[in-house]
Amino acid sequence: MPRDHGRILSSIWRDPDSRRLQPEPQRLYLLLLSQPNVNNAGVLPLQVGKWAKGCESTTEEEILQSLQALSRADFAYFD
Repeated sequence: MPRDHGRILSSIWRDPDSRRLQPEPQRLYLLLLSQPNVNNAGVLPLQVGKWAKGCESTTEEEILQSLQALSRADFAYFD
């Protein structure tokens, strides 16, 4: 059964590393945490097209740029 929520600690907004991120990578991080198919290890399939559809004005290229920013800041890794 897929998850119906993701736990996000309120302390994320006081974390200096998180606060250094631009708004788009911050939003993507929250989107990734709340995906129903993320497993207990925090792993999920790379679904750039699906994630871009989470907002009508977001493109796949913007998702990839945000993923790269999250990776540089050690918030997410992908291959």
